[in-house]
Amino acid sequence: MRITALTGRSFILLRLIVVFTLVVFPLSLGARSIKADALTPIEDVIEDSRPSIDSNHTITFTTQTLVEDDGSTITVTFPASFDLTSVDHDDIDIEDDSTDKETAVNCAGSDEVSIVVAAQIITFTICSGDTGDITAGSIVVIEIGDHADHDGAGSDQINNHPTPAVYDITIGGTWSDDGLAKIVVVADLTARISVAETLTFTVGAVDAATCVDRDDQTNEVATTGGTLVDFGAVTTEQFYDACHLLTVGTNATAGYGVTVTESDQLSYGGDQIADGACDAACTETTAAVWTTQTINGFGYCLDDLSGDAAATADAGMIQCATAGVEFKIFPELDDDSPEFEAIMSSVAELSANDTTYLGYRLTVPGSTPAGTYENNIILVATPLY
Repeated sequence: MRITALTGRSFILLRLIVVFTLVVFPLSLGARSIKADALTPIEDVIEDSRPSIDSNHTITFTTQTLVEDDGSTITVTFPASFDLTSVDHDDIDIEDDSTDKETAVNCAGSDEVSIVVAAQIITFTICSGDTGDITAGSIVVIEIGDHADHDGAGSDQINNHPTPAVYDITIGGTWSDDGLAKIVVVADLTARISVAETLTFTVGAVDAATCVDRDDQTNEVATTGGTLVDFGAVTTEQFYDACHLLTVGTNATAGYGVTVTESDQLSYGGDQIADGACDAACTETTAAVWTTQTINGFGYCLDDLSGDAAATADAGMIQCATAGVEFKIFPELDDDSPEFEAIMSSVAELSANDTTYLGYRLTVPGSTPAGTYENNIILVATPLY
């Protein structure tokens, strides 16, 4: 640990960097007709769109024709280089109008659907005579990954394509319907993502003069970058605040949702800075006040600037610019439940962009070893059609 004595006080030279990974999920606006009955609407919402990263998939479509319980099949085909090697029956569920189908690896018993994974294709066979047919107009939801928990506990996910691009997931089989769902693999950190479905999402830099002063002190970071907040060398047991400006624009008819998670706690080698619990037991889902600098941790508040004030920024929190501001801590990917927390939303098409400040609060314990501590904040923006 490096300690420098200044005017009778001890300081730990500590530089913290919060690096953003911006994730956007486009939803298909239509499906290519392969056979007579094209599936529409159809979508595949993925948990994480970074290259070569394991991710859950939730595929939803409405059947146009009957899928009979006579051995008819539904197939889901992923492009080459999406790695399904570790995925098996236990990692896959299929729902028919919110009711889980009983599944097995084959149709030898009385189960309704068998599930087989072979190379890039997942095949669902509607077992003959076991009353597992799916009627026309049914909403079918297929969950692939560790969130599948009906017949077996899901533990493995699909590994994303290593190359950033837009990819088609093909729905087909021996029954009459077919269609495509589009997903995008996003490579580099960026402050703005613009996709064909007219969804825009930006993470904007904010200087100290503009950032809301949440503690009447002068410790705000001078300027955040579009994908970086650098707290520099900090004094322990003292609040530091900073802001990013989140801006969402979309023509999605049912609005949008934005969620947040962190890859891990702020870490340097084997050392970590715990997220803390505010003054009154704040959590990933419960907000609380945080006014005591010696209660250490790393958390966030929200401040709605434009849009529907009751929906845009988390309505369950007292906002950054309001007396008695409340904070939450970031949920941790692959650790907490839920893994993502909603921070912005709309339930209707936007006539103008929605904007919200994402405010950070940090206070470091005096026992923290010197070093550069870092983690990733993952923002997921999803348009809803």
